[in-house]
Amino acid sequence: MKYKGDLVFLFFIALMCNAFACENARQNIITRNIDRIFVE
Repeated sequence: MKYKGDLVFLFFIALMCNAFACENARQNIITRNIDRIFVE
């Protein structure tokens, strides 16, 4: 079943996202704030 494979793939992506969640979250918040400042 392809559906089962997709679930495993999504689960793997979720694990990878959780592994880098802290650093990515900090960088995204910083870059978003900078983008808002430059846009406004």
